[in-house]
Amino acid sequence: VDPADDMNTNAANALLKNLEEPPARTLFILIVHAPGSLLPTIRSRCQMVRLTPLAPDELMGVLEGTEPPPPVDPAARAALAERAGGSARNAILLTQYGG
Repeated sequence: VDPADDMNTNAANALLKNLEEPPARTLFILIVHAPGSLLPTIRSRCQMVRLTPLAPDELMGVLEGTEPPPPVDPAARAALAERAGGSARNAILLTQYGG
């Protein structure tokens, strides 16, 4: 769920119900930018894993399999990586929508 911290109350309560009684062999991944904004009952049922921003080379590796492909020009690649801020999602969106 990305971004999980933007869920409204109804969505958060529906997620909480699934977290309390998850279907078999289910893994939920919640992307959260402000953990304090999640319901405490959701936070208590989750394990927090902090992720660091991806390095520019890692971002380009993520983009290699996407359409359109990442820029070839080194300066354009560096600019894209900087604008993406280490986020693979941002890099993909910037590549697809010409950010």
